[in-house]
Amino acid sequence: MIGYATTEELIQYAAARGVTLSQAPEVLLTLALDYIESLEPRLAGQRVDQNQPYSWPRTLTAGVPIAIKQAQIAAAMAADSGVELLPVTSGPQIIRDKVGPLETEYAEGAPVAVSIQQVEGLISAFLKGAGFFPMNLVRV
Repeated sequence: MIGYATTEELIQYAAARGVTLSQAPEVLLTLALDYIESLEPRLAGQRVDQNQPYSWPRTLTAGVPIAIKQAQIAAAMAADSGVELLPVTSGPQIIRDKVGPLETEYAEGAPVAVSIQQVEGLISAFLKGAGFFPMNLVRV
């Protein structure tokens, strides 16, 4: 197991969708795990144990939700299709900026934040202020 999913689960998921992976499943799952873990600041709850290696399990859930495993697999599939999950950027390049009436134009191919719709959908219930956790609870 790499993070939340196994290589066998990734291969089976891909095969069920008619996809033959072009990269090593271990590499894809590792890249996907890095991406999923980068989303931790958006998650509701806290790690059950501050010394655990990954974001899950968390308080407010019992164990690791299946949606988190599915999100890692979906991110791995995106990586296999060429999506750079964690691009290193210094921000988009502005080629024209106009103050009134406020117009900004960015260079073609300007870097943007990665958002994988399927992953966002799978984790949405576990985000701060959404889904199962509509508020952050604080004991005083």
